[in-house]
Amino acid sequence: AGRHAVSSKRLFATLAQPRIFGWLLFALAATQSWWYALYGFGGCDEGQILVSASRILRGAVFYQDIDAYPFPGSNYLLALAMAIFGEHMTVARSLAGMVYVGIVVTLYFTSLRLLDEKRAAIFGVSLLGCKMLAWPAYTSYFYWDVSLLAASVAALLLLGLLDPKITRAGSSERARLLGMGAATGFAFISKQSIGIYLGMAITAVLVLRHIAEHRGAKNEGADEPSGLRAIVAPFGPLILGFSAVVLPM
Repeated sequence: AGRHAVSSKRLFATLAQPRIFGWLLFALAATQSWWYALYGFGGCDEGQILVSASRILRGAVFYQDIDAYPFPGSNYLLALAMAIFGEHMTVARSLAGMVYVGIVVTLYFTSLRLLDEKRAAIFGVSLLGCKMLAWPAYTSYFYWDVSLLAASVAALLLLGLLDPKITRAGSSERARLLGMGAATGFAFISKQSIGIYLGMAITAVLVLRHIAEHRGAKNEGADEPSGLRAIVAPFGPLILGFSAVVLPM
């Protein structure tokens, strides 16, 4: 029994290595998404997003032709996918599955910034329960799931920025800042209540970090403004597009 326990611990330690467990978790989440892909209907929210994406493909403009309260980032993303692969519910469910897999894997790698490999692996496995417990979220295509994925990416990049020792070798600080800002901006234009608080928190962290490094004369090459500009960047196409329709020419 003792030998069996030792071998089980060694197996778990081997599987918990990020280069192995990351792919294993990806495969498990993708299998879940495939299994649940066409299960049930997500109600009026899913129907509204499907109809909105279809109308966008026919030239409709958000807030002018489409009555909706959330920001339209996720709707335009679905419209793009439908423009490429066709107007089918399976396209939306496939995109939702990809979003779910992205959330699970991103949160797992984020947890590696805070936990050891074994605890992070346990956390990653626990995330798989969201598919069942939170249905129809993570199965139907919803704007809050898209926003959560973008917010998770921003959080991962932020933690890597704050702890450069565990950041992927060769990645520049400016690239991480730009990626973090773009992810935060897309989280905002997909769901305001996620993106606005995330953006405020990241902005506060970057400002405080800049003040601390300026006082300590550390990392003189830090480029927090790049991250702040990237947060605003996703709004440019939206503002130009809406202005072209709403404002008189």
